Amino acid sequence: MILTAATPQALEAKVSFDPTAHTFEACGTWTFDSAGPAPYVLASGVTAKLDAKPAPEGVLVPEDRRVAFRAWGSADRPGENFVGPDAVLLNGVTFQFYPRFEGSVDTVVRVEAPEGWIVRATGDAEGDGFRAPTTRWFLVAGRKNGHELRRGDLEVVVAEEATAGPFLDALERITTELEGWYGRRPSRTLTVVEVPFDGGFSGIGLIVVHGGAVRSFLEGDREGAFLAHEIAHQWFGGVLDSTNAIREGLATYTALRYERARSAERGELYRERLLEMASRARPGRTIREITRADGWRDYEAVAYARSALVFDRVREQIGDDRFHALLRRWVSTASVTQAMSFDEFLAPLDEIAPELDVDPFVARTVDADWDPRTNEVRREVTTISGKIAALLVALTFLFARRFAPVEGLAAAGVALWMVRLPWVIAWPVVAGIALVLGGTYLLPDGYRGWAVIGYFVAASAFFAF
Repeated sequence: MILTAATPQALEAKVSFDPTAHTFEACGTWTFDSAGPAPYVLASGVTAKLDAKPAPEGVLVPEDRRVAFRAWGSADRPGENFVGPDAVLLNGVTFQFYPRFEGSVDTVVRVEAPEGWIVRATGDAEGDGFRAPTTRWFLVAGRKNGHELRRGDLEVVVAEEATAGPFLDALERITTELEGWYGRRPSRTLTVVEVPFDGGFSGIGLIVVHGGAVRSFLEGDREGAFLAHEIAHQWFGGVLDSTNAIREGLATYTALRYERARSAERGELYRERLLEMASRARPGRTIREITRADGWRDYEAVAYARSALVFDRVREQIGDDRFHALLRRWVSTASVTQAMSFDEFLAPLDEIAPELDVDPFVARTVDADWDPRTNEVRREVTTISGKIAALLVALTFLFARRFAPVEGLAAAGVALWMVRLPWVIAWPVVAGIALVLGGTYLLPDGYRGWAVIGYFVAASAFFAF
């Protein structure tokens, strides 16, 4: 990063697509706070031409503080480069486009799509464009031959016309409830677009969700917690910055709060689901250090479930009123440009709930491998490194050549799984496979039952994890 870098203040762009060919072109202008060097990055597969002189790792912003650009490229499938700024999703195809400078900017985008496509973007709908004031995320989503239904400033774009009314009803009801909890949402308009893949994602003013969630509201409210989570990102993550665990934890806590508002039974069932999810994390994972690079299983267990349960534990200790006052205070004061840590988030508790000693609480629940079911820190378990596991895989394949393919592949698969499994789980699996191989090839016929016992030991250890 260049210390004297010019900082972007605004972006105006026009983006056009050819969904059939999976290509796009974007052109526009960046406006900066000053002249000087400005580093930027491009998404993979994007080519860009900027109307400015080059500078180390970026461009030199001229005296008029404006840099025009043109960018073009092709598309990825969802799940590869979907989550992040400067992304667009059109019926399952993901595009990432134009240069991305550091910081939050006032973005105005106009989208051109072929006839028959309904396209919506991050921010408030204004005429033929979309304005997202001071937002960190930018997202475009669209459907071909979709069905749109609007009520006031809320809108849904879905695949089947029959789902539009019930889904919009749910969106309106849940949004109204969350606004009562957290105040007026930052974006005036809010659109939800149905997309053809699992999961969901929320940018300020625009949410995408999977078709199963949309259809579920024809039959009731079984996906209400999921939708409440995504809507909660309008306050926690869409504009206001924070660590991933705060962003996802607060959205998941909101889903828990939503279920409790439905009934005590639904709330308890959802909390049990979070406890089960949190238990799937590998030993040693902490809220402070968790990242997406740790893999989805650990990330979901810690950043979503365990973090939400930490917030719920704070609520239990200081009471509903004071905790929810803390959330409203955070929404009104959090920065849109600087990430907030758990320490900063909980700092007002010194005033709101002085009886809670925040530092030991954070050290236990955020900095350690905390078990929300027992409220204890899980004991340390040594895990093997990837290099050692790779060596074990190679040796196991060489050893397994002596045996039949099924047993050989099973033994090699054990070594592969040891990349992820702690020894406390891995050694029973290894012992089980050893019994299988010994009972099958080394022991007399009368002792072949040991092979069955080996399969049982290995399977039990594996599924217990």
